[in-house]
Amino acid sequence: MAKVTIIIISYNSFEDTTKPCLDSIYSCKTGIPFQTVIIDNASAGAIVKQLKDIEQHYHDMRIIYNTTNEGFAGGNNIGITSSTSDYYVLLNNDTIVTDHWLDRLISFLEQHPDVGLVGPSTNYAGSEQRIHVKSTDEAGILHEGSQWAHVCAGDHFYTGMLSFFCIAMKHEVIARVGLLDKAFGVGMFEDTDYCLRTVKSGYKIACLEDVFIFHKGSKSFNKLPDLNSLFYRNLLLYENKHQLVWEPEHNKYLTLILQYIRSAEAEPESRERALFKIANKTRMLEQLGCGHLFRNYAQLSMNTSASGACGQGLLEQCSRMPGLRYPLKSLSVLIHHGPKEVIKRSFFKFESMWQKLKTVLRESTAARRFKKTRFRRAFVILKEHGWKELARKIKRKLFPGAANPYDHLQLLNDITINVIEKQYEDDALLLPFSVVTTVKNEGDNIITFLQSMENQSARPQEVVIVDGGSKDNTAVLVRSYADSSSLKIKLIRHDNLNIAEGRNEGVRNTSHEVVVFTDAGCRLDTDFCRNLVGPLSEDKTIDLVGGIYHPVQYHAASEQLIPDWSTGDMAWWKSFLPSARSQAVRKSTFWKCGGFPEYLTLTGEDTLFDINYRRFSNKWVYNKKAFVYWKAPTSQEQALRLWKSYGTGDGESGIGDFQFYPHLIEYRKTWQIQDATTMGAFVEGYIAGRENRSRIEIARKKIKGVLLVLANRPFGCLQADDPLFIQCRDCIAANQKVIYVCTSRSAQGKRYFDIDYSMIELYYVDDFDTDEFVDRYRDILEAVILVRNTDNRQLVSIEHKILALQKSGYYKLNRDADIIQCIFRAQPANGDNVRAQKEQEVIDHYKRWFPIEKRQGRFFADMMIEKMPKWLDHDISSNRLSILDFGCSCGHLVHLLSSKYPASRVSGLDIEAVRINKALEYYPGNRFICEDIRKIPDRFDCIFTSNVLEHFENPFDIVAELLLDHLNKYLVILVPYHEMNRIEGHYYTFTEQSFPPLFRDLVLQYTTVFGCNNDYWPGSQILAVYKKQLR
Repeated sequence: MAKVTIIIISYNSFEDTTKPCLDSIYSCKTGIPFQTVIIDNASAGAIVKQLKDIEQHYHDMRIIYNTTNEGFAGGNNIGITSSTSDYYVLLNNDTIVTDHWLDRLISFLEQHPDVGLVGPSTNYAGSEQRIHVKSTDEAGILHEGSQWAHVCAGDHFYTGMLSFFCIAMKHEVIARVGLLDKAFGVGMFEDTDYCLRTVKSGYKIACLEDVFIFHKGSKSFNKLPDLNSLFYRNLLLYENKHQLVWEPEHNKYLTLILQYIRSAEAEPESRERALFKIANKTRMLEQLGCGHLFRNYAQLSMNTSASGACGQGLLEQCSRMPGLRYPLKSLSVLIHHGPKEVIKRSFFKFESMWQKLKTVLRESTAARRFKKTRFRRAFVILKEHGWKELARKIKRKLFPGAANPYDHLQLLNDITINVIEKQYEDDALLLPFSVVTTVKNEGDNIITFLQSMENQSARPQEVVIVDGGSKDNTAVLVRSYADSSSLKIKLIRHDNLNIAEGRNEGVRNTSHEVVVFTDAGCRLDTDFCRNLVGPLSEDKTIDLVGGIYHPVQYHAASEQLIPDWSTGDMAWWKSFLPSARSQAVRKSTFWKCGGFPEYLTLTGEDTLFDINYRRFSNKWVYNKKAFVYWKAPTSQEQALRLWKSYGTGDGESGIGDFQFYPHLIEYRKTWQIQDATTMGAFVEGYIAGRENRSRIEIARKKIKGVLLVLANRPFGCLQADDPLFIQCRDCIAANQKVIYVCTSRSAQGKRYFDIDYSMIELYYVDDFDTDEFVDRYRDILEAVILVRNTDNRQLVSIEHKILALQKSGYYKLNRDADIIQCIFRAQPANGDNVRAQKEQEVIDHYKRWFPIEKRQGRFFADMMIEKMPKWLDHDISSNRLSILDFGCSCGHLVHLLSSKYPASRVSGLDIEAVRINKALEYYPGNRFICEDIRKIPDRFDCIFTSNVLEHFENPFDIVAELLLDHLNKYLVILVPYHEMNRIEGHYYTFTEQSFPPLFRDLVLQYTTVFGCNNDYWPGSQILAVYKKQLR
């Protein structure tokens, strides 16, 4: 068995490629035994004849003749599987190798067991392996290459990608990573794909700078037609497969040059060699149009501060360069932490943290939008039953000026909506996806559903079925089917989950970015998954794809529930919210919006989910070719039950009820709508949901209070800097419900705000019932009500009612010129007794909490110190930087920092006196401040904040508003990582994408994720360090 097998692909060329390549292989010096395998990809007859003529001229060489062009990946796979060796070298036929090339490549792999792939330097490659050469002829290039290799003797660098013109790999790498992906066809991006898979498998990738191989460049590819189409096809395939953005060449040269700078800093004796390399790579960047960035840096004397000075200047210049796309975050890490972190993060996808400004729907759009909603269809049914007068009056009363409830609420931000009817065919381009469905007593339907899933033309990588507590044989049928099916089926059982909880649980157990939702009561069209996932795979800017649904059996009852999918009215499509029975989403965006709202007890979760999901979306697509057959009601009785459940869900969520609820109640009382009608069933459910709303909000959504606002202007017409809007936004962030009552229905200048609209109810003053409001929220222990004084007669009347209710003992009022502040009480009681009761509850809470906090707080403080980067530790200790622990709680981090940096002034700040008192009890020798940070004049070189920012809905707004004015240099943040199932009091889930590379004056320098998995914290934490730029 030969130690090394060299595999060469041949296609329609010989004299100017394959023959010179073979001559160089067998004439150059090497001490490694090898064999050569040539794979001919169906070349023309003359080429085949030439290959056969030389087959006997070289020892240990064999040729495999393919009947079809298997492409670069396919051809190399054939060569690998047809040979048995310890090492494999994939070599292009348009290369010329040099003395000892093979010895050095194989020796490096033998000496570095953690390296999976190794390649040489060259004159032509799509990576940082390429060096700059002045010569244009083969001899001149080889001479310059030998000079480069001589100067760089013994040098190598680690990278995330090598061009596969020449690559050496171990047999064990192939066994673990697999073969090259044939989906890339004849070539392009199959090498990028394989490198990424190698890195993900735990191997490093290295380039040997003392090995130079001449590469003519794309001689075979140039013979192919339509190279641009091939490039963009494979680029799309690569990015969709790995959910990454491909980086152009200059990104890699930027990081490599900084790596040279750091190596020179560490080894001053290598300064001249480093400058030689920097000058060469800079000239390469000049060919790419970016070299002027480094023109001055190449002349820097490599002293101790060169890296920081050069790197910071580089960051500042690059951040101002339009069109220069490069990994700012990785570059920042490299400046301060070295190349290992960059290699680890080189394929990390950074998502933009900027959101587009949202615009609102026009009035005409709002009017057309209503035509196909479930309420309009209900009115149509009423007409069919003969109640035309009722329908006309309800319509006129409900929608004065054709204002739609949802539109008036400003629920839907304006995003791009496309409607297509496209059949997708190329499964190779499809992203891997998971299917999630929930079941509960679906024994009659589940087998039909699973069979339709197995018959999909594009089958999912996994099917996650969440059983929310079936009492029939559903689980048994699923397990039985899974045992005999080739589908990968995960069954998750719980005793009692609602639909939203089940879907969220299903998503937690998926393995892929794209998630398809459907219902077990459906039968899927054969191309359903393919046509639903296709748009997401084709366009990475799409956030959601909605499908459509048809009834399994047409019936008068089901027709009421099926929209008219043939409509071409884009205004309707733009406001349509897709059902979760036919929907595909991206998991990252799914968790940004918090998933499906779990506090609703019956239905309405997909409506509220769609509204929240649009807050984080840019583009939705509806594909009419993606459809399911839904087991819709086949009797009027079933339809009425479904309508009632719809009403219950909407009543609990409160979506739009400020507009139509009072009218529905009025007409229910006045006209005595019979429950046997669709509208009657809906109203019945709506009333039940409405009555249940406060209970589920308090018990399940943890509403802590209510803010009542009486104002002249509609909520959607407020400005973002209006104190009233800020008050509403802050209350929502603090989990307080906002009840907004206004005197105007004006829609001019409306805007969409990025807030949780399920936490706000908007009323026109005529529709607001003060007594009903008090009855709904009297069980909340304490709720702050803010009333704006106004001369409007109706608002003054509401104010008088509130003042009259003071006698009942429910309120304690504080009145000033413009604001009435009321404190809701759980029950009529003496004010002093209530206050004492409240204070005792606080004392009891802290008695339970302090022992837990003492252990947990110390653990987080220890972790923050341990995971802090060494360069930051050095800067703090060397320069005696002042430090503030923002949100210091009981002072554990303050104590540790004071002990570690005795020369630094360390302070702790918290707004809760009970915590500060405990901190002073624990650590009496440290400095603690009980104050709002905005009220102190001090500035600090470093601000640390441990497990604080997750308590805010918009944490970086807090950073901007509270911390930046007090920060001189470093901001160090420790927060929970990927806390998808947030504990009470946590309002934001942090991921890598949560930390923008640039934020205001802050540049991200360092991040690290570490697992805890202990009694103190069950998940992971992420530490991030920002540095403030000097203006």
